[in-house]
Amino acid sequence: MKNTKSTTFKFVLLLSFSLLLGVDGMAQFSGNNHDISGFTKINDLKIVNDKDEVEGQIEIAEAYSKARGATIFSPMNRINNRARRKLLEEASMRGASHVWVLHRTIEGGFGRFVSYHAVFYRHVDLAINPEKVRNFLQDGNLRPVQISKADRNGAGLKTEMLMSQFKLDPNTIKVKDKRVFVENVYLGGAETKGVNDSFERTFEVIGIDDKFIIVAEEVQEGKTFEARVYEKVQK
Repeated sequence: MKNTKSTTFKFVLLLSFSLLLGVDGMAQFSGNNHDISGFTKINDLKIVNDKDEVEGQIEIAEAYSKARGATIFSPMNRINNRARRKLLEEASMRGASHVWVLHRTIEGGFGRFVSYHAVFYRHVDLAINPEKVRNFLQDGNLRPVQISKADRNGAGLKTEMLMSQFKLDPNTIKVKDKRVFVENVYLGGAETKGVNDSFERTFEVIGIDDKFIIVAEEVQEGKTFEARVYEKVQK
């Protein structure tokens, strides 16, 4: 037990330090030293061009990404890499393991531009167990660790320390199309509840182990997305 606590403390300390330095927190969290069941790291995502390769898998969502060059001299390979990276960042933080690319558009000349149109899938072997989620939420309190945000119109993934207090309610767990969803109870924190705000939100569980849980949310339909990491603290 002592070794487990020590390992967890060192991991959280390293994560916090990396965030303060501006390092990609989601990449840091999903690094080689810590694998979360159900969650696929960006570098482990599989890109496919044939629908047969995702037959029978869990469909998550259709997705788009784009990147533009600043000038007519912007290298097309760099523009393509940025658009591709944005697509994979969103795929990972939404719980995908496979990305089926439907179409890629490349426009050279003035206003250089690359866009991707794809569908995200999760392999059935990575399906989240709802009973494991229920037991996880019932057996301990959650300590917020970090939040990663993606905007399809933005530059890429942004990660920061998670300060707001959301309690994920095990009594709201639902399974739809082999995907596990849970609702929250707002407890207060950095995100101030306004008159027109609703904090009754639904998250999809995209990763879970004995110590951590990762939940994802589509904040603005087809535009912005978030992934939150919580650590379980014994009651």
